[in-house]
Amino acid sequence: MDPGIEVESDLTSVYAAYGNREAAFPSSYDARKEGLVTPVKNQNPFGTCWAFGMAAIMETSLLAQNKGTYDLSEEHLSYFFSNRQNDPLGNTPDDKNYVLGNYHVIGGNDHLAAIYLSTWSGMTTEADVPFPTDSSHQNDLTVQIPESKAYNSAAYLKNASVSQYSEERMKEMLLNDHAVSIMLYMKESYVNPDTAAYCYPVGKSNSTVINHIVTVVGWDDTYSKDNFLPVSNVTSDGAWIIKNSWGEKKGDGGYYYLSYQDPNISKLVSAEAVAASDQKYRNNYFYDGSSALSVIPIQAGQSVAAVYETTAGKGKAEVLGEVNLVTNSDNACYKIQIYTDLTDPYDPESGTAAYAAPYEFEQPIAGVQTISVPEVVLKQGSRYSVVITNSGIDKISFGVEAKSSYGNWFTCTAGIETGQTFYKSASETARWTDGKTKNWTARIKAHTRTLNQSWVPDTPVFQVKAYNSGYNLISWKKVSGATGYYVYRKPAAGGKWSQIADVGTSELKYKDSKVTANASYRYTVKAYYEASGKRYSGKYKTGDVIKAAPAVQKVTSVKSEKNGIRIRWKPQKKCDGYYIYRKKKGGSYQLIKKISNGNSSSYLDKKAQKGVSYYYAVKAYVKEPYGNTYSKYKSSSAVKRK
Repeated sequence: MDPGIEVESDLTSVYAAYGNREAAFPSSYDARKEGLVTPVKNQNPFGTCWAFGMAAIMETSLLAQNKGTYDLSEEHLSYFFSNRQNDPLGNTPDDKNYVLGNYHVIGGNDHLAAIYLSTWSGMTTEADVPFPTDSSHQNDLTVQIPESKAYNSAAYLKNASVSQYSEERMKEMLLNDHAVSIMLYMKESYVNPDTAAYCYPVGKSNSTVINHIVTVVGWDDTYSKDNFLPVSNVTSDGAWIIKNSWGEKKGDGGYYYLSYQDPNISKLVSAEAVAASDQKYRNNYFYDGSSALSVIPIQAGQSVAAVYETTAGKGKAEVLGEVNLVTNSDNACYKIQIYTDLTDPYDPESGTAAYAAPYEFEQPIAGVQTISVPEVVLKQGSRYSVVITNSGIDKISFGVEAKSSYGNWFTCTAGIETGQTFYKSASETARWTDGKTKNWTARIKAHTRTLNQSWVPDTPVFQVKAYNSGYNLISWKKVSGATGYYVYRKPAAGGKWSQIADVGTSELKYKDSKVTANASYRYTVKAYYEASGKRYSGKYKTGDVIKAAPAVQKVTSVKSEKNGIRIRWKPQKKCDGYYIYRKKKGGSYQLIKKISNGNSSSYLDKKAQKGVSYYYAVKAYVKEPYGNTYSKYKSSSAVKRK
């Protein structure tokens, strides 16, 4: 078994948080007494202790949340870890884990398992995918596990803390999560059969040796050093209570007492699980499907980001509410910003910032972390980004997916593509660089939930005015998030809507020149946004009846009569009336009469002075919601009153 790369634990932080040892922790703790430990299991005849360790800490987490007793499937975890399938959103088809041998024998570790479970491929129940043995624990591999069960899950991994070993850190993790998976070397010849006390001989090896994973569920500072075999060379009291996976007939009902001094205790992993039925955000966006423990240094002020296309809602809008990431550093501090509606898929900051100020979060212990963030609505088909900035320590060892190998037992490949994840230096003039250029994908996941309806732009506020140049002008206010606008028209008295224009965001108006003089119309405007070749339009509101401006009004005759000057014109259908104007040669037109009858065709100007020549003009008008619209006019020839 291979523990992989070591996490960068700040074990001094335990003292900073808790002070001296005696004040920080009680002399003993036993999660069994709190009812937080599920029954001992038996991994025989397989070497999948790591899967039993992960199942145990997940089951304890669910008990601690009063979710009842879960029996999670170790076989599901170990099988699909080495036979992983593309995720439900289809973003990781070429990400693979390869166990170089029989996955039932070759082993594993729970740091890798935690990263794998952040993809939500498990854990399911024992009933769904049972352990492949018969009642006597003989190998029974006759049942093939369907690939369709890869993402069956009764519980998801929410958080996993990963640490180097110290007594104080182990106790801290136990008080937080009530169970801790550890790696060690376990050999029955070093077990005291009378006390179930175990310790690999202190000083026997100059390096850490590993062959097994167990689950620590408590401690006892007063457990006597005399309970261990002399060959173990234990010199101090104190033992961890460990739950093994060798069945209840081994040890003390399946439990052992492990000396604090055991030289091989390493790779501490604890977990916080969430029941699948309680998971609010059901869509998991990620590109890091394989499980390498690779990291990159993110200096203070530097950023990494992931860009995703919103597809899980299948036409409906989504809400982002969680971000998941991986670090190998304690005390990591982050600033998180979400950008929506990206205009450049290769620039994570080319959209609209969701938060007025970045959301800040501190991760005290290295590992897998799910961070609840203020909710952000995502339009279906749009692109969004999650930007993570190191806002604290000098360097965060940030988790990335990359092609990696561990000894002669495990390798993984990463199907990295351009436009997935990016990094940027702290300089104000820095530009984003694609992670593909460095052959890694940042471990940034986004969790969303699907709304009951599609996100659509707001209904535009618009107005229509008729102009006597032969058009109606439709104008509207800009709608946030819209990428264009549809303009529709229909006859005022019935009829169907017809789209008359498709206008981009650079224009907020449209001239409808295909109108008939004095005809009545209704208009509406619908905003839409376009993403990935599809358009999603909003609701609309029908506007008031608008009449097109009357045609140019001509005077057909002007004639002096006994009582004045008679002006005649050809009436226009559907107009509402006429304005009569008069002027003398070299003067300006003055309104002399308003006629509120659209059928009128003449007017007698009785106030015209005898012996004076006049010019006349007639304007037709129509009534509008905002006032009147007047026609253009053509002046008459001069006429002198006799």
